[in-house]
Amino acid sequence: MPKLSDPAVSAGSAVWPASPYGGELVDLTTDQSEITDRALSATKRLILTATQTIHLRNIGTGCYSPLTGFMTQVDFQSVLAHGKLSNGLDWKVPVLFHVEEKNCTEFREGADVALCNAGGHVVATMTVESLFDVDPDAYCDTVMGTCDRRHPGVARIREQSRLCIGGPVKLCGSKITAERFENAPARIRAQLESSGAGEFAAFSTRNISHRGHEYQHRVALDRAGFLGIHVITGAAVAGNFMSDVVLDTYQMLTEEIYPPGKTLLNNMRLPPIYAGPKEAFLQATVLQNMGFTHFIVGRDHAGVGNYYSRYESQEIFAAGSTLDILIMALPEPQYCPHCNDIVTEGECQHPDDLKKLNGRDVRRFLAAEDYSALNEILRPEVRDMIIARHSAGSIFVES
Repeated sequence: MPKLSDPAVSAGSAVWPASPYGGELVDLTTDQSEITDRALSATKRLILTATQTIHLRNIGTGCYSPLTGFMTQVDFQSVLAHGKLSNGLDWKVPVLFHVEEKNCTEFREGADVALCNAGGHVVATMTVESLFDVDPDAYCDTVMGTCDRRHPGVARIREQSRLCIGGPVKLCGSKITAERFENAPARIRAQLESSGAGEFAAFSTRNISHRGHEYQHRVALDRAGFLGIHVITGAAVAGNFMSDVVLDTYQMLTEEIYPPGKTLLNNMRLPPIYAGPKEAFLQATVLQNMGFTHFIVGRDHAGVGNYYSRYESQEIFAAGSTLDILIMALPEPQYCPHCNDIVTEGECQHPDDLKKLNGRDVRRFLAAEDYSALNEILRPEVRDMIIARHSAGSIFVES
């Protein structure tokens, strides 16, 4: 079982709790009266998209520290050219605010823009510091590593306007309605500090819990003493498990299986990015801002299709970075029918018979009502819950 001190798992020593990226946890929330006053002088009102809403909340609550707003042209170009913000900190995924190109004459530098929710109510403001054009080919080649239009991240970028505005934001704290299990970094840091643990490992996923995940959880609990499970929501993909179903499987683990006081469950809101290794880096940034000292990165972390190699998301951290969070680069857990156990490469004498563990096979077995095949992938409690939910109605995202 890997140890945190193993070079393949991490480098350096953990700092408890992990310092916010850049040294200070950003908090851009304010009261409604300030937002209302700023909105009165706004030259433009914009309705936020789902992606913009998630980014806005992550900026405002400190998930994206040290960012204090949507990226300006200077930071955007620095990220694309150097993989760094203009202040020198490593950053891999641009955080942009796209606007309709037909409205380009309605924005001017120094003016405030009112940002509204779907109901038209002002929830935040942005002071425009930059108005710039985004080359989708350059973006996709750098961030996604491909310009293949079949890549979902590439397709999303090409659907959006090339015009972006950037600048600092302020948002109304009372208008931030948390999703189920969603916690701001400050709250999670308080939970970690009160736990009494010395190190904190983070695990992130978009998939329901399976026995391979539990293997990784045991590694983290054994070596770090505390585990934060972060279910990534915000990208509803047709055919995948619904977010509530995914959260339910981990709620069962944290409340009924794992030792009390040693875990927390969090809903990590990220928009659909599909950037593989670069997205893994963004997740690491958010988790450091939440106070975690270690981050489990496994096979094909944040990957999509066959665009990235199995351990490419581990390799992006290998050369080091300005992040303090340490990477637990774990091998892929698989099921061995001979050992009737979860193993990794080199842990048993049956490498040719190992079976992969993934949510895709769970969906396939459920569709075929081949419930016995789930025994190799899911623990009995999770299996029974998933079967019951599937029998009672849809548990998958519809197209």
